[in-house]
Amino acid sequence: MIRSIICKILFASIFILLVLSALFLPISAADINELDISIDERAGSVYLYNYESNRVLISHNAAKKLFPASTAKMMAGLLVCEKYHSELDRNIVITEQMLEGHTGASMNLQVGMEVTLRTLLYGTICGGNNDAAQALAVACSGSVLDFVDEMNLLALRLYMNDTHYKNPTGMDSDGAQTTLLDVARLARYVAKNELYVSISSLPSFEFFANGAKVATVYNRNALHSQFSATGYVNKYASGLIAGSTDNGGYVVVTRAHKNGMTYLCIVMGASADPTDIYSYSTANKLLGKAFDSYSLTKVASAGDVFADPEIDYTLVDGKKVKLPCVLSSDLKIVIKDGINLKNDIVYRPYVYQKDLNAPIRMGAVVGGVNIYCEDVLIGRADLVAENNVEPNFLLYSLKKMKDFVFGRVFAVGMLLSVISVSAYLHISSKNSRYKKVGTVRYNKFS
Repeated sequence: MIRSIICKILFASIFILLVLSALFLPISAADINELDISIDERAGSVYLYNYESNRVLISHNAAKKLFPASTAKMMAGLLVCEKYHSELDRNIVITEQMLEGHTGASMNLQVGMEVTLRTLLYGTICGGNNDAAQALAVACSGSVLDFVDEMNLLALRLYMNDTHYKNPTGMDSDGAQTTLLDVARLARYVAKNELYVSISSLPSFEFFANGAKVATVYNRNALHSQFSATGYVNKYASGLIAGSTDNGGYVVVTRAHKNGMTYLCIVMGASADPTDIYSYSTANKLLGKAFDSYSLTKVASAGDVFADPEIDYTLVDGKKVKLPCVLSSDLKIVIKDGINLKNDIVYRPYVYQKDLNAPIRMGAVVGGVNIYCEDVLIGRADLVAENNVEPNFLLYSLKKMKDFVFGRVFAVGMLLSVISVSAYLHISSKNSRYKKVGTVRYNKFS
């Protein structure tokens, strides 16, 4: 029982930390185009984020209301990867309820087929198949409606305030909506889930039912496979989802890594013509431009002094000491080609508290340094204490004793002690009185 409660608390804490770490990344509804690249209106809503510099390079039509399209499968897949990952080898018999009314992309599931939950998850994330997504919903939650309720609850937890799902497939439905900003929140969180990313990055997987191979199912994301469209494969991309609907247009969400730099690229509501699918071509155009225009450059080494060593730190005995603040690790920043490191980059160190009490341990984080280029924040790093600072032992002990005596714990302890002693004396007094009465009565009638 206790172990179960502890596990739930730990899980909740980890979830909160992951959500907060994702939400602390910058998001802006205003249009941004740091790449200074033309964006075709046929691309719809566009977003490009760089992890190393922690900044959005492009944000276009980010707050526009859109149909979720295939990003709904991203939420459905995430939900299963997080909540039902321990059940992936469970056998599922396909029922009529699982396939009822589904339309669009299909991996040809048939009533009576016995498959694993893993197969349905792969069919949803990698194959982008609607029959797999609907069967997955019923297998996990008992009904599509209950599963969608879970999707919407997770969306609220991720602060996707403009998102509402009506089904797990992303097929157009009245009342279903999202925005690129919300999808960016979702994508940055999903990118932390290794299981999801690994499945969504596969070019294909083998579909087994009743113990025998049925078919090879290919990834519908044209950045990873040429099954749905040719000419768009990007060897630097990994995950996350792609597809299209009539009202939602073409959608692609992907993460790409090259030369130490990682980008998250999202294109939603794009159109297509006989010669181009603008979701894929735009994503490749933006990623190519970013990789060509920016480089990851080391500008300082771990141990370099960055904060002013003249900053005073107060010890408990009032003595002043000089404590240099140094970088905890090598400092690398993402900068545009042509930037002069000496003239165009500005470093602004800071400390969290000017007066600190000893002891201060070597390596303790005491501040940070922000890096700016043309007044744009392009990076930051932690500053740590270069060495130990020890207090005067006697004065330090006296201070600790004073803090304890006048602290809340001591006061509560004394109060409980007083209450306990008073209760003990009261009970002892009553017991003593009863004993005396009993003795008198016994003597009287003996």
